[in-house]
Amino acid sequence: LIVASRYMTRAQPQFPRIQCTIASQGRVYVLGRDKNSGFPEEWLTYVVHSHDGGVTWSSAIATGGRDEASAPEGFNAFDCGDHDPDIVYVADEAGGGYYRILRSVNGGHTWAYYVGGPDATYYGPVDIHCPYPSNSDDSTIWFWSNRNQGDLLQHTTAGGIVNKLTGYDSGYNVPYRVSVFTGDANIVYAVRYTSLTAQGLMKSIDGGTTWTTQNSGDSPGWRALGLWPYDSTKVYLLESSAIRYSTDSGATLQDKTGDWATVMGAAFSGPIMIVPLWLS
Repeated sequence: LIVASRYMTRAQPQFPRIQCTIASQGRVYVLGRDKNSGFPEEWLTYVVHSHDGGVTWSSAIATGGRDEASAPEGFNAFDCGDHDPDIVYVADEAGGGYYRILRSVNGGHTWAYYVGGPDATYYGPVDIHCPYPSNSDDSTIWFWSNRNQGDLLQHTTAGGIVNKLTGYDSGYNVPYRVSVFTGDANIVYAVRYTSLTAQGLMKSIDGGTTWTTQNSGDSPGWRALGLWPYDSTKVYLLESSAIRYSTDSGATLQDKTGDWATVMGAAFSGPIMIVPLWLS
């Protein structure tokens, strides 16, 4: 990755998120971040994309977004459509602690406000999820609104924004996560924090109207959530040094077989994302 090599010496991760779309085999998006040279210091966001599975990459395309939070668990929310490969969503800091979501319909070349705006009242998405089922135009999104709110929200073009689950009013960048099962829009999983040291894996089977706690966790720090596309009971949770796997909707967890530390080396220290893939 030509763009990546420019930033390899920095202490902060520069490519915190990667997304693939089943709408186009080989299409991969990567969210990048770079510091400006002005004051106050800000992280400016951009995307690079590949159309051939990562063999070649586009040049960096600025989103116009800002990201003042440096925590890798925090304001790096990012997703793309699974029906239209040119639809991309990214979080943006709107100033004064308020956040909004930008949307591109042309693969990241231009961006427009989708949720919020210059006077946005929703705090910064720490996760954005554009679900596959019942979302043929990729217009419905779920997102965790963090910093003083901590709510799981759903946005639809027909109904606007609906609060689906209340989290912890932390004021910190705790890694809330959300994922909708590919085969049924009513099956939703979410990682919710109830304090800075307590978390829970939640599940809904009615589209977020009611929730049950599947697992309260043996220690906080679930950084990522992934669902197996073919079975709604199979769940992946990513911890700081292990990949956890469940075959019973998260009730029990075991280490995913594989010597990940050896395979990934130093890159496995503090992973922040997992992407179960559909196979053709």
